[in-house]
Amino acid sequence: MMLSKYKTSEARNQIVTESHFMLECRNIKKEFRSSIKGSFLAVNDVSLSVNGGEVVAIIGESGSGKTTLAKILAGFLEPTSGEVLFMKKP
Repeated sequence: MMLSKYKTSEARNQIVTESHFMLECRNIKKEFRSSIKGSFLAVNDVSLSVNGGEVVAIIGESGSGKTTLAKILAGFLEPTSGEVLFMKKP
């Protein structure tokens, strides 16, 4: 892991000051289309940044797009628009 040469607090401070995010998503949208039901916007304009060493929880009501967002962040789904960067790379 990239942070292993630093103590946790030192690594966190370095990452925050240099603005290096491990994971970043910008303006993510995901629309599903069906010939029967038309289109459904599952995720609408979500942006977030996660530093190394951080733990993040995504919470919301049933059907709010949490799983869809997680699948996009993991690379299992392509967003309709927006971008996902892992260590500054798509």
